[in-house]
Amino acid sequence: MKTLEEFKAFFDQQMLMDLGPLDLRRRKVVNRSIKIILFALIALALIVVIYMQYGVNSPNDNATVFYIMAGVIVVLVAVLAGSMWARDKTFYRDFKTQVIERIVHFVSPNLTYEPKNFVGADSFERSRIFLKGVDRYSGDDMVRGKIDKTQIWFSEVKAEYKTTTTDSKGNRKTSWHTIFQGMFFIADFNKHFQTAT
Repeated sequence: MKTLEEFKAFFDQQMLMDLGPLDLRRRKVVNRSIKIILFALIALALIVVIYMQYGVNSPNDNATVFYIMAGVIVVLVAVLAGSMWARDKTFYRDFKTQVIERIVHFVSPNLTYEPKNFVGADSFERSRIFLKGVDRYSGDDMVRGKIDKTQIWFSEVKAEYKTTTTDSKGNRKTSWHTIFQGMFFIADFNKHFQTAT
């Protein structure tokens, strides 16, 4: 196993230079997001000022509806601009391959990193740590391999169950409840037990 000093040396010598471009991309996303938020706030403030100047005195309710619709449109445009222009579509993928994957290989060359894979629901349920039935299951960032003689695999997982309620008017509502959300770790110690542990 590598020591903390070895990791610090690895980080300083091999990774620090590569993190610069990623951090620059992150800052661009933050700056774009701030610009969009400022634009939306200024536009909403202008709508409120114009409404206070002209809309309040108008006997016509259409003016109020117009200003409310204008505010809604500004918010929608800001949300769309944020999702299309502000975000960096490949940042998370690049971060995972340029940072996380390299750290995993530094820890041990016998480990593999699969960003889109995760510990299966069957393994999660077979563990019997959580006895509630799982209705929805997802995850990512699987690491697996062998350290010494021990086979390990772990990933982020989220397990949920659902409940459905019906109110007095017959309207059905489905709610999702988290059973577990976090890192789920499995190790095969190659020992045989005659009982559940």
